[in-house]
Amino acid sequence: MAKAHILGRTAEYNTRDLCNERNIKTTRVDRRAGQLGDEKSYDFELLFPNGVEATGENKRLKGGLKRPRAWLENADLLFVCEPRKETLVVMTIDTLGRIVERTDK
Repeated sequence: MAKAHILGRTAEYNTRDLCNERNIKTTRVDRRAGQLGDEKSYDFELLFPNGVEATGENKRLKGGLKRPRAWLENADLLFVCEPRKETLVVMTIDTLGRIVERTDK
């Protein structure tokens, strides 16, 4: 197994554990679905305490996201807007945990 592949898989396990610690039931799924022709391929299936289901994709970036992290020092959520694209919302795992904790009650 290549080193990058091992690091990526380790990052997936870490993310899964961080979500589970925050009461977000997270299951790592078999990535071979995309290789076998499935239209959608993702890393996680998530179940939030309020019953909402979602899928998740995990990326390990060697250089990280320095600029977005700097913006998140002063805000909880970062909204990334592009013309003719759906707005992205970026947050830390701790912020996600706080949001889930508040909706769980």
